[in-house]
Amino acid sequence: MPELTPEQLSHLKHSLGMDRSYEPYRNIFMAPSEGDSVCDSLVALGLMEKGQKRPGLTDCQPYFVTAEGEKFALDLRAKTKWFECTTGDDWTHKSYYRAETSSKARYQHYLHISDCCPYIRFQDNKVRRAM
Repeated sequence: MPELTPEQLSHLKHSLGMDRSYEPYRNIFMAPSEGDSVCDSLVALGLMEKGQKRPGLTDCQPYFVTAEGEKFALDLRAKTKWFECTTGDDWTHKSYYRAETSSKARYQHYLHISDCCPYIRFQDNKVRRAM
């Protein structure tokens, strides 16, 4: 397995929809018409391929994840840890996040609730490993 930079990993997950979902539900990354250097580096690794520009979308360059790239993302998903988060001491209202560390899961939870609850402080969020 190649070592990917955080940007490459983010682009790969986003292309498959795995930045928001456990299962892949799409396979496209729409970049500006001049292309995207991160996607081009994934093309060089064989994890993505550059698609044909679409009629009516001449200002966009599509990239698609290859079968090898999807397998790589799914293998990586299996190694990702799941965490449950809550705000305050009450664990009856939980949210689940996949992250590499509990700190990243706590931050994801904070970003998720901070728009609707601006009074919540980052340190008010609790996190524990999901079973």
